[in-house]
Amino acid sequence: MNKAISSTTSKIVFLALCILFLALFTVKGATVIDPDLGWHIKVGEIILKTGRVPATDPFSYTMSNFPFIDHSWLMSLGVALLYPVIGLWGISFLFALMGTGAYVMQYVATKNKGIFPLFVSLFTCLPFVGIRSQISTMLFFSTLLLLLRQSKKIQLFIIPLMLLWVNLHGGFFIGIITLAIYTVTEGIRLKKMPNFHLILCVLCLLLSVCNPYGVQIWKEVLLTSTDLMVRASISEWMPAFFYINIPFWIYTGFIIALAIRYRNIKENLFYLVLGTFLLINVFVGMRHIPLWLLTTFYMWGQYYPQLKQDSARNKTIRARFDKVKKIATYTIAAAFFIQSVFYIQSIISSIETKMYPVGALKYLTTQKKDGNMFALYGWGGYIVWKIPGEKTFIDGRMPIWNGGNKNTRFLSYAYADYLNILGGRAPFEYYRAKYHITYVLMPTKKRGETGKNIFTSYPVKYSDETATLYDTK
Repeated sequence: MNKAISSTTSKIVFLALCILFLALFTVKGATVIDPDLGWHIKVGEIILKTGRVPATDPFSYTMSNFPFIDHSWLMSLGVALLYPVIGLWGISFLFALMGTGAYVMQYVATKNKGIFPLFVSLFTCLPFVGIRSQISTMLFFSTLLLLLRQSKKIQLFIIPLMLLWVNLHGGFFIGIITLAIYTVTEGIRLKKMPNFHLILCVLCLLLSVCNPYGVQIWKEVLLTSTDLMVRASISEWMPAFFYINIPFWIYTGFIIALAIRYRNIKENLFYLVLGTFLLINVFVGMRHIPLWLLTTFYMWGQYYPQLKQDSARNKTIRARFDKVKKIATYTIAAAFFIQSVFYIQSIISSIETKMYPVGALKYLTTQKKDGNMFALYGWGGYIVWKIPGEKTFIDGRMPIWNGGNKNTRFLSYAYADYLNILGGRAPFEYYRAKYHITYVLMPTKKRGETGKNIFTSYPVKYSDETATLYDTK
């Protein structure tokens, strides 16, 4: 009877969590607009209009002849098709469904289920979700993990999965690495060559060129993954040491401790190697946190029951375990509360009217202007979306586009120039003349805010609490 009640309670809690985070992810995606969403929609519109992906950069005036590779072109096409039909809220719901579904699949597939890993994972992923192409990698990676637990016949579905994945997001390379790790660890476990998985791995590698860019997709992925300037200046590419999330670090420490204490090399080699690989990547770049969390469900299901079983063998140890568990519960609850406050503050400060220059762009649409506009990196995608035909200095596609150092045809390295301008490492007048910049759009300095604004000597054309437009003609 008690087991039946416990099972029913678990199902109710599980369902409540799913509904809660599906709602939270939807609201966040629709109200906190991703900086890349705008250019994704515009790329999709170009594909719909021309029937092909753009060959060179269609949006900037700094690197307009640079070969543009949209490794998530199919996602761009999808949002362009859906936006006029279901709007931001509808698209956000679909992406929330994919993000939530990725973790729900791991929870359902885990033999010894735990609500705690599901809650921590969904809670931790709140800053990473939205209308973003990365969500497809979360879903496909989770699907791949499930398929690898099935029969070889079912594993053949990995082939169409990979074909779709390579056209939706550059994270497909994580899928191929996962397949390679599985092939090697299976060979070690079985003490023979796993021919089926070796062929499957090679086939998926060959299929990765089945996209509009062919083998060049790998160049884009590798450059994005290894660019040091990107890792030093863009927050989600920075090491996880910069990620302030107390529940995540408590959970991570607990999983690592369990894996060390109860590691079973023979049975769990694949997850130990994959988990270690992804955890290393987490410490290199925090954007890998959602993928690593997906691997922890299996480890929790394998190791936590053993911990409970061991603690039950001795009354003294059981008493200590219960005491530690109670202290940990209160500590984690307090951590979740504190983190929730930070989340709420972050979301409120990131809504469209506070994060983007909505008023300034409306003003610009009423003005006749010549020359080019310099604006924040994070505003570039929004600008090309809201002002059709407007060219930008920089947007989310361009940090790795280093033309000047690699090919004399492309004389600009716009992202380096952008950092030089804002960092005051070179006179703005030089870049103003080089790029014919006649307007500068910058965040309005808040009262009490420190930091140098190099544009204050220019006349102000428009200003509100979010953005200020300077005339630099």
